[in-house]
Amino acid sequence: MGKADQWDEPIRRQRNTSQVEQSNPSRHEQAMPIDPSTNFSELSVFGYVLERDLDLILLEELHVSPSFRAWLFENVLGQNHSYAEFVGAWRSMSNEFGESDIVAIAKDQKNGRSIALMIENKIAAPFQPNQPERYRIRGERGKELGHWQDFRTCIIAPGDYLKGVPESDFDHAMSYQAIADWLSLDRSDTRSAFKARLLREAIEAAKRGLVVDPVTTIFFQQYASLCVREFPKLNIKPVSAKGADGTFQHFTDAQGIPEGIRIIHKCARGCVDLTIPNSTKATLQAACRSLLETDMAIAKTGKSAAIRLSVPPLDHRGSFADQANEVKICLRAAERLRAFAEKNASRLAEVN
Repeated sequence: MGKADQWDEPIRRQRNTSQVEQSNPSRHEQAMPIDPSTNFSELSVFGYVLERDLDLILLEELHVSPSFRAWLFENVLGQNHSYAEFVGAWRSMSNEFGESDIVAIAKDQKNGRSIALMIENKIAAPFQPNQPERYRIRGERGKELGHWQDFRTCIIAPGDYLKGVPESDFDHAMSYQAIADWLSLDRSDTRSAFKARLLREAIEAAKRGLVVDPVTTIFFQQYASLCVREFPKLNIKPVSAKGADGTFQHFTDAQGIPEGIRIIHKCARGCVDLTIPNSTKATLQAACRSLLETDMAIAKTGKSAAIRLSVPPLDHRGSFADQANEVKICLRAAERLRAFAEKNASRLAEVN
């Protein structure tokens, strides 16, 4: 394999992977819903910040900004490094040992030796099993294949995230804040300032602790659209963002329900609950046993109690279209509980 082929081979693998990803609609970025009450001044201009967004910023700066490249390589390799000739940078490079978010390669102008910066980007997601170790394995594999003669591993993340990463895991660690500060040095450069704004928004997203999962978010946005069309009295709120484990759907403003009482669809568990926060199972049974329909049960839920209907469990990472009938069954159960609460509001208010 010639030198040109050595650089092209990883790119061919990447192209093949990208084609597979693009053919899967569940991988597309979720939309930000708008309704008549939307205040545009309060919306993020970026929608939901994903790691891919930051990957693309880094990739652009590596390709178009010699000063950024010099700053990044100097931070990772030290001031006296001699790798001044930029070869290229690629996103989402993978082999049998896993994936590197970004790989940037530079050459020593004197002897032609090349070095790879292998960058892992994290907003808040936990490490995959042996992820730092597998970066080094991929680096050594690249040396064996002749793609580069040396490598360094680097993690880029919010500063608070880096506090929990052992120094031995990566050769270098760099915070989003450091990159945002560098991009903000030239106050007249509005393009760089915009990118710095995105990085700072990612820092705030990490502090909120929500790692947006596009697949889960899209599923529940479709769920909400169906609910608005067919079960309007549930008054479902727009779904803006969901994490991968966000499988509870709360109905807090359903029509006719006494204040404080809410309907919760626990999608993965296969139940819909009419939750009365200040009740116990015993008090709820005493107050409502004679009112319950045949398939309604009383259940303890943490510090509260609920009237429960069993429904089919949903796979929030599966196809919504394939589960549309099951979703309708679940929403019918939620509407039944809403109607029950509206009809028996005075009795439930006594228990609450």
